[in-house]
Amino acid sequence: MSDLKLKDQETATKNKKAASFEVYIGTFLIVLSGVILYLDKIFQIIGFSVDIQDDYYDFTTFIWVMCQSISPLIIILVLGTNLKPLRISYTIPLYCYCLQIYYIFFDLDVIDDKHYTPYYAIVTTILMYFIMVGLRLLFNYWNSLKQTEIEILQSIVDSDEVLLKENGIILDEELG
Repeated sequence: MSDLKLKDQETATKNKKAASFEVYIGTFLIVLSGVILYLDKIFQIIGFSVDIQDDYYDFTTFIWVMCQSISPLIIILVLGTNLKPLRISYTIPLYCYCLQIYYIFFDLDVIDDKHYTPYYAIVTTILMYFIMVGLRLLFNYWNSLKQTEIEILQSIVDSDEVLLKENGIILDEELG
């Protein structure tokens, strides 16, 4: 009996290690999906550049466009493989995308002159989290209402079956 218990404990320990590894990998990939959006800026800071023979893109623009495409793919990879990253890690790509939305849709003079853009993105990120929490609470409430409805209907069916049996009425289930 003690050997069996030890084997169970060993299996549980292996499962916890595997689960924590999934959390670490998933969290790393989610953080990477946000940070990769600024790879072009990192290359500019360190002075890395490659000549591209294209009329439309320079190296920096090419890296930015490529990273814009890769970042969501990393998030889909993490979600599709159920790596279970820490929820807080979604803050980084959410913040980065909010920041980029400000750069895309608003006047650059307003954004660059005041240096308030990171604060706008932080507030937008916090608002997005409130929306996500609100939606999660709403869905949980709807699910609890649905579960309550199912329980009420089941109790009605059970009480109807009891009444029918008490009155000697044969149910279809008992005929078959």
